[in-house]
Amino acid sequence: MHLWNTFMTLSERTFWFLAIGWTILITTLSLIPSGNHASLSFLSIPGMDKIGHFAFYLILGFLWCFPFRSKTRYFVIVFIFCVSFGILMEFLQFYLSIGRQFEVLDMWVNTAGVGSGIVLYKTNIN
Repeated sequence: MHLWNTFMTLSERTFWFLAIGWTILITTLSLIPSGNHASLSFLSIPGMDKIGHFAFYLILGFLWCFPFRSKTRYFVIVFIFCVSFGILMEFLQFYLSIGRQFEVLDMWVNTAGVGSGIVLYKTNIN
């Protein structure tokens, strides 16, 4: 619990940094050519891709709640932003022809992750 208490004392600026940094990480991982992570053998487990999408977008939704928490209905802003970002990543994978697949199911899993991250924030922080 000590780590959680420390996390909660971080400044608003730090939360902006964390949210933007996580967004950049997802962007990088989403847009690197598919052959670059072939050496990660655990990715070949069926469904691992979807678990990864869900987890990364859960954290994304959770982290973006902090910078916007002073706004009324912040969760709507965060949800729309994060879901739009996930959809954009899928379309970029399709149009950049980097050996990545465009999958509608990934967009649904990303959306579920974002929603879960917001619910996690609202039930534990707000």
